[in-house]
Amino acid sequence: MITIYRDLVRKTYTFGRILILTIEIVAISIVIVMIGFTAYYVVCDLLDLALEGGGVDKIQLLVSDVFLLIILAEIVRSFLEAYRRPEMYIVGVTEVGLVVAIREIVLCAITGSLYDMLLASLAALVLAGALWILVTHVVKSSHYSALGEGIREKGKEKERTSSM
Repeated sequence: MITIYRDLVRKTYTFGRILILTIEIVAISIVIVMIGFTAYYVVCDLLDLALEGGGVDKIQLLVSDVFLLIILAEIVRSFLEAYRRPEMYIVGVTEVGLVVAIREIVLCAITGSLYDMLLASLAALVLAGALWILVTHVVKSSHYSALGEGIREKGKEKERTSSM
């Protein structure tokens, strides 16, 4: 009876992992297609701006497209980072939110909307604080921990060689 239960749990877990992997592959594929379309529109906007010149509207559209490209690339990066280290997924989502807030700040600066810029700046400040808390306290990055341990080991090694 226990072996049947274990087999059922193992098969359910395997099915769940395969389903999650399939959904992630589909999501990454859709985002990569969106990156291709956005890159095409950035080139079209640049050519339009270079050939015809433009006002604030065309510059705002170009800046918006470039930031959308950055946001989509950040989404793909967060998916890949979450696949390697699942605890980093929340950090990737927070980074995407911070990039969106910065995009809003830049667009508000172009349009001259002071109140919207204030709100976007407040959102960016909150997200930067959340990101700092996540990186320093919640998610102890193994890369940074290993880096710190490597620096400590080199210091101990120098102490040993200098005392000899």
